[in-house]
Amino acid sequence: MKLNSGQVKGDDTRVKMVGKRVLKKHPLIQKEIEPPLFYGSENPEIVVTGWGSTYGIIKEAVTELGGKHKIAMLHFSEIYPFPLTEKLDYLKILSGARATICVENNATGQFSYLMHAETGYKFSHNINHYDGRPFLLDGLIGEINDCVK
Repeated sequence: MKLNSGQVKGDDTRVKMVGKRVLKKHPLIQKEIEPPLFYGSENPEIVVTGWGSTYGIIKEAVTELGGKHKIAMLHFSEIYPFPLTEKLDYLKILSGARATICVENNATGQFSYLMHAETGYKFSHNINHYDGRPFLLDGLIGEINDCVK
């Protein structure tokens, strides 16, 4: 077995399978991942981002706040590997906004953490709910308004 620097001699089959999954399939899968859905103002000052079950409530909040703010949403349906920015440069959209808010139904900010780890981007605000109840429109609008004051 040929060893790369730092590689410990082990099972050849395992090394080959990990190499196949990580080194060959990962980039191919990443090309197939859809970019996040972008909805709202074309040049937003506020971008609200989420994934999974937050889609509907974020879209409603962005629609409701669209009359008062230049606001948009990014909603990720596939998060690993992170989508490339070729189809939609979501990092440029986020970097161009004065406030970026990540909305999540968990205590630890899993998506926010993954975004930072995978892209280096850090949200300016996080709204996390972890009481087992869904977001309500009035509550989310209030929390977004608190973030952008």
